[in-house]
Amino acid sequence: MEDQDIVFFYKNEKNKDNESNPCFTCYSRIIPEGLNFTKVKIEEDIYFRFQKCMSKSMTEEILKRNGLVNLSHFMSEGMFRTQKVSVPDIMAILNFTPDSFFTGSRVINNSQIERARGSGCQFLDIGAESTRPGSLEVHSNEEIERLKSAFEMLKDTSNQKISLDSRHYETVSTFIDRIDVINDISGLTDIRLPELALKEKKSYVLMHIRGNPTNMNKMTTYTDLRGEMAKFYFEKLRQISEMGLEPERIIIDPGIGFSKTGEQNLEIIKNPESFNFGFRRLFGHSRKSFLSIYSKNKAEDRLPETIAVSIYLAGKGVEILRVHDPVENINALRYFQLFLTP
Repeated sequence: MEDQDIVFFYKNEKNKDNESNPCFTCYSRIIPEGLNFTKVKIEEDIYFRFQKCMSKSMTEEILKRNGLVNLSHFMSEGMFRTQKVSVPDIMAILNFTPDSFFTGSRVINNSQIERARGSGCQFLDIGAESTRPGSLEVHSNEEIERLKSAFEMLKDTSNQKISLDSRHYETVSTFIDRIDVINDISGLTDIRLPELALKEKKSYVLMHIRGNPTNMNKMTTYTDLRGEMAKFYFEKLRQISEMGLEPERIIIDPGIGFSKTGEQNLEIIKNPESFNFGFRRLFGHSRKSFLSIYSKNKAEDRLPETIAVSIYLAGKGVEILRVHDPVENINALRYFQLFLTP
């Protein structure tokens, strides 16, 4: 039994007689010791948040009552499992773009792919559209053309699973037979993507974002960052579970750098337990601008900061890390693992 941060979502709705009809739903996350009762107003909704000790069976029942019937047992088991310090799986970033924020991630030839393959990483994440803040959307036709050469370079078999970083159904459906993971950064704006994951038995990454890469930096105001993110996840997870996608195929990504300030990114990274809903968690922190809060380094010089965050998240039990430098991160994490061995 652990302390849970229970977020009660309250909205006044009117019934047919125009009488007030309070509607409650509940979200849960593990919190640090000592959080006091708070009440925050978000638009027309009110959140009552307080620390309370709950049992696993009680949590499962609350999840059922609030529409997560298909996921209730899976999530309650995951929320109350003991967090084990371990070396996470590594997802290596391979960008087939001319404008990704880190030039070193732009694939020029096979040598970059072979280096990633030889690193021992578990995933290769292939992308052909930059989603850095302020970037414009790439049409799926152009994205597909870029990816044709990418998959030609990847035609040899490998031990890594292939993740496709795309928010376009046309693109994903074109290459669905070549991939294992649909990495959707849109925040589930196209329901056809998880439906495709269900049909083709692929994993699906659900990432938190507001707006889109073009305007997301203007959408960073939160009353309760982690509370609002929990609300987002529970609503989207309800949609996904209702279509029948197995929970083992769902991965959640808190969207580091997407519609969040540097300080908000740090808050999320410091508290990965807030997203321990039972699913695998994917953090994509590598070389991003929030890492320059203290060092002022440019993307090309943020590898030490990236590795520091990778080790911290490994210590918190995060399951997957998406990084530009798989060799360096894996080497550091292997040394970290030495200190975990009795």
